[in-house]
Amino acid sequence: MLDKKEIPAKDLDELQQLLGRIKQRKSGIKLGRRSFNTLTGMIDNPRHTALSSISEIAREMKVNASTLTRLSKRLGYSGFSEFQSVFREHISQEPNFYSDKLNRLLSDENPDEYKNLSLIANVAHDETSNISVMLKNIQPQTLDTITEKIANCQSVRIHGLRQFFSLACFMSYGLGMIRDNVDVLGDSGHGVVHSLAQLNEDDLLIVLGAEPYTRATADACRIAHEHGLGVIALTDSYASPLAAHAHHVVIMPIEGHYFGNNVASWFIFAEGLLDVVAHHLGEKSIKAIKRREQLIKEFGIAQKANI
Repeated sequence: MLDKKEIPAKDLDELQQLLGRIKQRKSGIKLGRRSFNTLTGMIDNPRHTALSSISEIAREMKVNASTLTRLSKRLGYSGFSEFQSVFREHISQEPNFYSDKLNRLLSDENPDEYKNLSLIANVAHDETSNISVMLKNIQPQTLDTITEKIANCQSVRIHGLRQFFSLACFMSYGLGMIRDNVDVLGDSGHGVVHSLAQLNEDDLLIVLGAEPYTRATADACRIAHEHGLGVIALTDSYASPLAAHAHHVVIMPIEGHYFGNNVASWFIFAEGLLDVVAHHLGEKSIKAIKRREQLIKEFGIAQKANI
């Protein structure tokens, strides 16, 4: 018996079940051979589907991008973006990202007499390569735009979890040296929702994250966008769930032998960006730092007086 109406699959398991029903002709959805094979290929490689652009997927599947849009609507989604979100949600919940990378690292035979040094050299080589990729990825116009927004918005909040929490703190501290109203999102302990509620259209959220994406970070990015905040994303792909809800995106490399994400290039970009913002602010940044230095001096004197 055919389904009278298919409800769009909310996760990959449901999508796989739908594929089975279509194949057995037990679904109200009818697909031609090309569309069926395309859907099968996308389900068989969810990571590629989640992280690639519609044109990249179309090229891989040897179809037109318009075919993917029509397929998405045939499956009950509003468009390709909503369809792709099923795959993005799936990979954001994958539990084995780090263990898989570590297994590959441990299985890599290295006959070198100085094996430990070689492991460090591999990471250093990867990071050097990532720095070159990072520089090539930077779009001058995007850099100019985000610099102006970071320098001139009313307040800035920076959000990153897990591995990227340290980068969020680093950026918050450095930016807070040269301008006012900068903080890590939710750092007060009241939670991300409370922190977002304090912001408005004149404020800016910088989100940091890469595969495996943290759902909380993606949600913060989406909610901030929906409520009219400016959003800048530093992420690893234009197909990432962070890029989907950001006004401006900077693509950062993460490849390498380290069992987590290689992020040295992210910190170097952050240092450079802070220099660029300081240059844009000019005398304002000098005034802010001098005020901080004066407070440090006064605090030091007060501490000595209490000894």
